[in-house]
Amino acid sequence: MLRSQNGSAALLGIIVMMFLAIVISGLLPWVTSLSQLAPKNKNALEAEFIAESGAKRAVNEFKKAEQSKTPDWQWLNIDTPMTNDPQDQKKTYRVIIYAYADPMKTPVIPSFDADNTYIVESTGSADGITKKVSVSILVKGGGSGGGNPPKIPIKAGDAAIYAARSLYLKNGATINGASIASGGKISTGNNLHIANPYDLYEYHPLEFPVFEAADYNSYPSLNGKSTNLNGGTYYIDGNWNINNNATISGDGIIFVDGNVVFPQNVNFNGNVLLISTGDMNASNSNNVNFTSAVLVSYGDIHAKNSFNLKGAIMAAGDISLKNNANITYSSSVMSGIPTSNGQEKPSANVEPGTWEIH
Repeated sequence: MLRSQNGSAALLGIIVMMFLAIVISGLLPWVTSLSQLAPKNKNALEAEFIAESGAKRAVNEFKKAEQSKTPDWQWLNIDTPMTNDPQDQKKTYRVIIYAYADPMKTPVIPSFDADNTYIVESTGSADGITKKVSVSILVKGGGSGGGNPPKIPIKAGDAAIYAARSLYLKNGATINGASIASGGKISTGNNLHIANPYDLYEYHPLEFPVFEAADYNSYPSLNGKSTNLNGGTYYIDGNWNINNNATISGDGIIFVDGNVVFPQNVNFNGNVLLISTGDMNASNSNNVNFTSAVLVSYGDIHAKNSFNLKGAIMAAGDISLKNNANITYSSSVMSGIPTSNGQEKPSANVEPGTWEIH
């Protein structure tokens, strides 16, 4: 009887072991899949977090426009590491911004001149796993930086040309996009053309922007050679004598604690805010061209012989333009130019929409 019971127990044990073996063999692939899925899920969550970080950075740059600050978009359209840690170089986000109405999703730099809707699309990557986050941004352009400037200027930045003392325009000057104004007399010669509906306003003093050397004297300097500003800010202690045939490329701010002298064939090819505590003199120059610029002089501005500028010029003293000066006021240039204390950039309203995870 005992031998029979022992045999039954042994048989039962064998059956249980076989059952467990079958169960374990069935569970093993599932456990293996779970062990492989765990890091993938971790990377997917991390990629989503990274994508959100990139999108939030873009939204914060949009928000700067509400504070009359200049957004920094140099990091768009490139893979940006989450941190400076070398171990995190595979954890990046890439952000593009495109117009809501563009089915091709062409990357653009946002403008705050007029109402528009943009899509911020951020792709986060963590160890080969990617996630996308997108958010719509409604921009409502504001102030004189959006749309056309007022016919009668209210502040210096509303005019294509503003001289706090006297303004001299002779021998062919063409003004487009805004009125001209002076705190004193305006003297005109032959062939002055101001495009409708704008006009000239003499004895019309305007609020002048305030820029102080103390806000800039810690920045690097520039020589007079061709260079690329690369979105930077520069301080020149003393006069800035630009070389003949020099090309100044890129966006940036240049503060000159002295005079600026333009020689022959000088080209500025970016969005530039050029400030001088002294005079700006191109009176002996030919072919001085500014693609997008605002010139602010606390002295006088003198130019002749093909002086071309898109943006605006203003001087706390006199302005004299002779022989084919062409000034085209641009709202987009004015809104895209970096500003300092005292110069108000019109603010815009920014409204983020619904966030979506892809």
